[in-house]
This record gives sequence, structure tokens and C-alpha cells, in this order.
Amino acid sequence: MTLILSNEEIESCFSLEECFQVMEPAFIDLGNGAAANLPRQDLLVPRPSGNSYHGLKLAGGSIPRLGVTAARLTSDILSWPEVDGKKRRVKTPLAMGNKYVGLVFLFSTDTGELLAIFPDGLVQAIRVGVTNALSAKYMARPESSVLGLYGSGWQARSGLLAMCSAMSIREVQIYSPTKDNRQNFAREMNAGMSANVRAVDTPDQAAHDADIVLLATNALVPFFPANWIRDGMH
Repeated sequence: MTLILSNEEIESCFSLEECFQVMEPAFIDLGNGAAANLPRQDLLVPRPSGNSYHGLKLAGGSIPRLGVTAARLTSDILSWPEVDGKKRRVKTPLAMGNKYVGLVFLFSTDTGELLAIFPDGLVQAIRVGVTNALSAKYMARPESSVLGLYGSGWQARSGLLAMCSAMSIREVQIYSPTKDNRQNFAREMNAGMSANVRAVDTPDQAAHDADIVLLATNALVPFFPANWIRDGMH
């Protein structure tokens, strides 16, 4: 019987730590040729309104050791507006209840049957955060302790939590274009973290003295010049 889960059910049973336990060996399998990854494909078609597109995104992968293959499908309404003179990629939730549409289908490699269907929202945010944190674990300097964070949305939260789980982060410098958003984010995250999360007023301040820089933003134009990069920065 196919298991059908909601985001709420996933939140009640899936943790950041469990994602680390699954993702790290999965990447090792992929690097050793013991897993397979289906490159992402995007299909974009214009909507009748003329100022937005419907985007269909497909991706997948298989871990034979676990006996599973997964396919991820998202159906998005996309636009590229200018905000404060800079172009952004924006997804608009227009499905019933003002929701996004993204699903993961999990199949058995033994029988081919569909094992589970669940939304990609919460899983996706945690997976991206853990992926970035694993890169820091293996490639950043072990003594790294200052994180520069760009963005204050849903990807930023899981990204910050994952990075602090993988590394001994003591100071976080957060910047996003809207002052209230970055200050609210810093206030919220400070309530439950040992690291000091501090909102800064300009993009360059977030990179100043940072050992690790994490980008969790939908900006489409370059905003991080090469001269902000220091020796040893990840």
C-alpha cells in the first residue's frame, strides 16, 4: 500500500539529524558510483497573462543499497520581477489554498511499486541545508566559526540550523534587502541557538571576517564581488 504523507506528518517524524544520517552516506555512494542521479530538467511555457510562466521541474535519483528510487516533480508559476532595481526569480503559490505544488514519488527497486507520495516543501528545505552543511564539513577550515548568511526566507532558516549542526559556528552575520525581515530573522533564530545571530545593514558586512558564506537568496544578479573573498573562506 502506498504511504501518503503531508508536510505536517513529515515535520512530526523527520529531523535535521536524520537527514544528515541519510544524506552523507548517500553522497558517498554517489561519489563511489554506487548511486545514480538524474539531472534536473526544466520545462517553461508562457501563461496567457504574458508576464509569467508555468514551470515543470523534474529530478530523480536512486540508492540501490536502500532499494529505492525517487522522482521529484514541481509545478510552479514563475515570474522575474525587478525589486529595488534588481531582478529576482519569484514563485507564486496559486494552487488551492494559496499553496505551491511539489511532490516526491518513492519507488521500490525490488518490485517497482510506488512506496510513498509526499510534498517536497519541508523535505526540500532541510535537504538543501544539509547539503550545504556537508560541503562545509568536508571543505571548510575545521576552526571556522563565523558565518555570513544572505537571505532570511525559509531556505535560510534550515540552512543556518544545518550549518551550525555541522560546524562550530559562534557568530552569524545575516543580511537580506528588507530590514524588518533580517531583524526578525535574527531575533527568531537567537531565541533557540547558541550562536549569536546579528543582522547587518549592508551586504559587505555579512561577508566581513566570515569563514563560511551561505547564499539562501533568489537574486538573479551578481551581488558578491570577488574582492569580498578572503583566503580560506568557504
